[in-house]
Amino acid sequence: METLSWVGWKKVSGLLIIFLGMAILLGACAPSSAPPSPDQSISPESTTPPPTPTSSLPTFTSEPLVPFSVPLADGHRLINLVEAFLSYAEEGRDRSAEERTSLWLTRLEPLDPSFFNEVLYRKLEGAERDLFRQSLIEQFWNEIVPNVETLRQVNLEAPRLIQDGRSAFQQQFPGFDPQTDYYSTVSFSFNGKVVEVQGHNTLAIGLEKFTPGSPELPMTIAHEQFHLFHLASFSTQGALYRSVWEEGLATYASALVVPGYRLSQYLGFSVDRMNEIADRFSELCGQLAGEMSSTDSSMKRAFLGVEDNDLGIPPACGYYLGFILVQRLTEQYSLEELTSWDADRVYREMQNTLPLLQL
Repeated sequence: METLSWVGWKKVSGLLIIFLGMAILLGACAPSSAPPSPDQSISPESTTPPPTPTSSLPTFTSEPLVPFSVPLADGHRLINLVEAFLSYAEEGRDRSAEERTSLWLTRLEPLDPSFFNEVLYRKLEGAERDLFRQSLIEQFWNEIVPNVETLRQVNLEAPRLIQDGRSAFQQQFPGFDPQTDYYSTVSFSFNGKVVEVQGHNTLAIGLEKFTPGSPELPMTIAHEQFHLFHLASFSTQGALYRSVWEEGLATYASALVVPGYRLSQYLGFSVDRMNEIADRFSELCGQLAGEMSSTDSSMKRAFLGVEDNDLGIPPACGYYLGFILVQRLTEQYSLEELTSWDADRVYREMQNTLPLLQL
């Protein structure tokens, strides 16, 4: 048998070491077929879905939303804030309360700070305004958002109704030249309101108060446009009789501009409210005659406010009484004459006519 030289053994042993190393490496890389030992735990496969990519969530930005506006025939604008409220509802839908407040402050309020401060926040300041603002944010998510689709539908038809309402009002009152902007908004309280913004009268409509296709929106537009028309020459500041006269005229005007409906619809009263006032009509006329010159805020709120009061007066009955008073006076005078009367003439005519209504 031929023996290997020392050099040959070195070559063979080197090759053996290389083969042994490769075998060890291959064994370590191969999957094990042996069952796990009893003390070896196995992590279950995760059933938690992967995290939602942040790009699918509404993006925060410091830039405010842009108000949508429609030019009116006289060069003024219909400013639609409802579009921004609808966008805010979408952006804040899956957010926390803190994030919704942040969105309100950075995206919504900067749209028109003067309108928010003077109309929606009622000119409140400091901590009182902050608390009131927070109450509006909560009201928006608790009351407005559940009915957001109705609001969206009303918002689609509102621009046409407002512009048609201006034309219809001008046909009845040719001297109507409002020289003001109109706002469609979420109001949180009023249906319609003539209110100052930066020292100028504006007409604001709270669209969340209406339903699609209902006559109440055109009625409200007509009612508030009468205030724009008449308040240019008549003030409701002061005694009770002034406001009753103004609201009676505005209700009468809305029935002329949008004809064919029941008085309860023009007033926004329930059947029970109408029946209560009708049953107590003579008594209430006498009470109004006795309080005409009152400047007491509680008395004025009792006759003209929508909330219950401690005086036993049906809420907002002054609108009803004012309408009937104006209706009676149109038997003797034209509406044009009635709208031209100054406060002294109004007081005398009311003083003479209210007792006649009690008969």
